[in-house]
Amino acid sequence: MLASAAKSVRLAAATALRPPPRIELSEWSARHRVLPTEVTANAGRWSNDLFPFIVEIMDCLSPWHPAETVTFCKSAQVAGTESGLNWMFAIADMWPAPTLMVHPTIQAAQAWVREKLAPSLRATPAVRTRVVEQRSRDGASTTLFKSFPGGFWVITGSNSAADISSKSIRNVIKEEWDRWALDVDGQGDPDKLVDARQTSYHASGKAKSYRASTPTIVGVSRIWPAYLAGDRRRYRVPCPDCGEAQVLNFFPDANGRGGLIFERQAPFQARYACAHCGVLIEHHRKREMLAGGRWVAENPGPARQPSFHISALYSPVTTWDKMAEAFLESKDDPTKYKAFVNLWLGEAWEERGDAPEWQRLYARRGDYAQGSVPHGGLVLTGAADVQKDGIFYEVVAWGAGRVSWSIDVGFLPGDTADPDSAVWRALAALRERAYPDAYGNARRIDAFAVDSGYNSAAVYAWVRGRPDTFAVKGQDGWFHPPIGTPGKIDINYRGDKKRRGLAVWPVGTYGLKSELYANLRKAGREEGAGDFHPPGYCHFSEFHDERFFQQLTSEHVAEREHKGRIVKEWRATGPNHYHDCRVYNMAMADHLGLSRMTDGQWVELAKARSVPPEKIQADLFAPMGATPPAAEPARAEPEVDESTPTPRPPSRPWVPKYRGWGKRC
Repeated sequence: MLASAAKSVRLAAATALRPPPRIELSEWSARHRVLPTEVTANAGRWSNDLFPFIVEIMDCLSPWHPAETVTFCKSAQVAGTESGLNWMFAIADMWPAPTLMVHPTIQAAQAWVREKLAPSLRATPAVRTRVVEQRSRDGASTTLFKSFPGGFWVITGSNSAADISSKSIRNVIKEEWDRWALDVDGQGDPDKLVDARQTSYHASGKAKSYRASTPTIVGVSRIWPAYLAGDRRRYRVPCPDCGEAQVLNFFPDANGRGGLIFERQAPFQARYACAHCGVLIEHHRKREMLAGGRWVAENPGPARQPSFHISALYSPVTTWDKMAEAFLESKDDPTKYKAFVNLWLGEAWEERGDAPEWQRLYARRGDYAQGSVPHGGLVLTGAADVQKDGIFYEVVAWGAGRVSWSIDVGFLPGDTADPDSAVWRALAALRERAYPDAYGNARRIDAFAVDSGYNSAAVYAWVRGRPDTFAVKGQDGWFHPPIGTPGKIDINYRGDKKRRGLAVWPVGTYGLKSELYANLRKAGREEGAGDFHPPGYCHFSEFHDERFFQQLTSEHVAEREHKGRIVKEWRATGPNHYHDCRVYNMAMADHLGLSRMTDGQWVELAKARSVPPEKIQADLFAPMGATPPAAEPARAEPEVDESTPTPRPPSRPWVPKYRGWGKRC
């Protein structure tokens, strides 16, 4: 009996000490991971064949792989989040350890748990039976804390100092790393706080970190420099015709080889031009190419820092036609094009730091009268920048494609501290002014913004009770929306508490400034471009003096060190009042939804605002529909002989030339 008992004890001890089976993460995923119908159209058992390029990335996360950090710089729709979730599930099932997943914010973490983790956990039996169910009383598991035998998951946001600095952690997942906060509760960079949690595991070589994100802006991006510092692996796929391996690129290389070929209008018929033999590869052959692909390091080095980059050209859950459509919809809008570069190409965007030349803008002025709305202008916005001794203002007319005309600018002198003073009465008269348009109508300002950064109480008192008039406050930072959710101010000018608070609207100035400068750099008919005015083009007239243009272009992007990191920010070099007025006008245009209006909606608006039917097409769309001389005209491709490989045409369809918007990296 004693011998039998001792044998049982030894067997139990040996079982407990036995190392986990040496199964790669990709193999575990194929065996056990189940994708729920709530999350994806590819519901069911995980298949490595669907995302073959993810296999090597996942296997770098296996405990025995020498990698300490795995960096995945990516576009959307390439399973970056799913691969991190596979790792979390395998940790709970095979390699139990304290694990931390950090999202940009607590709110994002909660949404991810609700929309992604919970249904995936229910669908995957191998993990569902190991993770303790949420029980509020004993604290074994909560919404953002999940325990399992031998370890736990903590899921939090980069804006929560308590969660990212309170536990010793072996494994870390940095989700959407580029959108993390720069500072958390005054304690410094959350990235450094997270890395410090792994200190006790570094000596044993067991700490591992997975960093995945779409890149954002150079000087702000975390993932882009991390990718460049690693071994820079690119996924090379074979041409189905000639067999030569190549990296898929959206644009052709410097010699005109490679790149996506497509029509300007639907159906886009997107095909990929082989960089070696020139054959046009049909989209349906993408899966065949992916299956034969392999990662190749462009900067070979120690295996402890593998880094990977991939674009949506490789994604099996979207199409090349969709990518072409996204490009065509964004190519004329600098803000949308920046998003295309980030989300579809998976590349960082570098903002141009220099301001447009004010002398060029001054030289190209038109000749429409001050205080009048030219042909094509349908919506009016106004903005005021309040200073101690007066108020600067600008009124802007907007047309289809957000083409704009600055129709009224000026300075109203007076003491702005008293909301009952003459300067505020003058601003009220401006706010109520009716501007004659080119069609015999009188137009009032649809939305008016007043900067509340100076003499705020007087601004609040003047704005209160005026319809479609907004107190605004600029927000520094690259990731704020053009106009956000307002906060409430419930104290009036005299310090009395008001029952109904005044809304103060935050304006994301950084993105609007970039968009403004990109639009100012666009050439139009005043500079010899025929009848062409691109979307976003800015019109000015002879009543705009040199001082106006100097102020309009008075800011630039500069670098500075912030708690050990080099960051980029907008900085003024002189008076910038008209610059601020235009930025707030753009925020009002966004608030009115002008950037989201379709051609049909512009037509209906023109009819509602008494534009003669015969003028609508000519005034709203003809100038923007003309072909700019700078773009190569599209050429019809030759008919295809299905019995032979498709030859590459002698000349490729046009690729827009971006002058001064910024650049891809």
